[in-house]
Amino acid sequence: MVFSSLEFLFIFLPTCFLLVNVFNKNNKLLNIVLLILSLYFYFLGENIYLYVLFLTTIINYFCANWIVSYSHPKIMINICIILNLGILIYFKYAGFVLSFLDVRDPKIHLPLGISFFVFQAMSYTIDVYRKDIKPSKSFHEFLMYISFFPQLVAGPIVRYIDINNEIRKKNYDVIGGIEKFILGLSKKVLIADQVAFYADFSFGISTTSLNSSLAWLGILSYSLQIYFDFSGYSDMAIGLGRIFGFKFLENFNYPYIATSIQDFWRRWHISLSTWFRDYLYIPLGGNRISTHRTYINQFAVFFLCGLWHGAAWNFVIWGVFHGMLLTFEKFFGLNHFFEKNRFFGHSYSLLMIMIGWVFFRSDNLKKSFEYIYRLFSFSFKPVEVSVLFLFLLVVSILVSSGLPYNLFSRLPNKIKSLTLVVLFFFCSAVLTIQGQSPFIYFRF
Repeated sequence: MVFSSLEFLFIFLPTCFLLVNVFNKNNKLLNIVLLILSLYFYFLGENIYLYVLFLTTIINYFCANWIVSYSHPKIMINICIILNLGILIYFKYAGFVLSFLDVRDPKIHLPLGISFFVFQAMSYTIDVYRKDIKPSKSFHEFLMYISFFPQLVAGPIVRYIDINNEIRKKNYDVIGGIEKFILGLSKKVLIADQVAFYADFSFGISTTSLNSSLAWLGILSYSLQIYFDFSGYSDMAIGLGRIFGFKFLENFNYPYIATSIQDFWRRWHISLSTWFRDYLYIPLGGNRISTHRTYINQFAVFFLCGLWHGAAWNFVIWGVFHGMLLTFEKFFGLNHFFEKNRFFGHSYSLLMIMIGWVFFRSDNLKKSFEYIYRLFSFSFKPVEVSVLFLFLLVVSILVSSGLPYNLFSRLPNKIKSLTLVVLFFFCSAVLTIQGQSPFIYFRF
């Protein structure tokens, strides 16, 4: 079940509203209700693989409590990290690792959201080890924190330190949450799912049949699709969190207005980039040591960031590509230049980001390089594009700049409410006609 489905919008979500309103005066009971709803939500998608979520929760809950009572906490945190990574490696990377040994892929099932909830659980245990937080005394509350359905499957990665107070006392923002949810739903249904046509078509055909015009239209469409798909999910998750009393941090900040690749990573998938910064880059020494080591640390982070997204070389190359660009910018001190020449920095950043998305979207490395060749082969030919699709592209680009939202936020409340009702109506109509489509990040 996905957020952008009629089943979720008109059955599951109203049921959640009803139960929260019934139990909202008893916080402990409400946490149990939210836990049951979350486990049911995950069970609908994963059935028996719900045990992976339980296993991860059990490991981190008891390891965190043992860390504060054990005389050698460093040994315990290392064991916990190994166990967490072991779960992730087995389910996500076993086939990738075995391919190096020329062993047949065992076709191990990849549980939904495993990359997200394992990283979230690890952040909790590491923060306990660092004494940034105290371990939870309630197993069911900790399980609710890990399994809470709004952010379970595709993030954002929520740190315990950010919401532990709200686990005990909810901070409701129902109106703001509904607004955030509907705007996120609109991003997914009215933009991402619609611009996906040319992205799927251009990456689906043989590269020998691909001309430069179609290649550029395809990668532009995919750049918009993945942004509105993923940021749409994050907005819906954040909105649901607010409705149920939790304030999740923002996960996107208009990344396509970035003036450098460094700026892009301050704006794109913020919870993941922050996770890698706090739990990998800084512990490795960050930029506090030699310049040479700083580059190595940065490269390691983006190699692993690419691998986090999937057990395939195209994801690794995508991560390495971004790591190389960041090293390039830092080595030549380009960030100061880009800040003074924003148009040039913005154009450069968008070009590099779109080239990077080719690796991310393609089925394999060979096709990635062939696609990039077609982008710059200057084999431009007319492409039949409807006026409606061109209009959608223009609207998508404007929305990605943040300008429409700034205008929307200044509208009178009555007009904002009417706009949200109209958007929700159109989303429902599109879902009725076209059906639901999975979120891109569900496969990570």
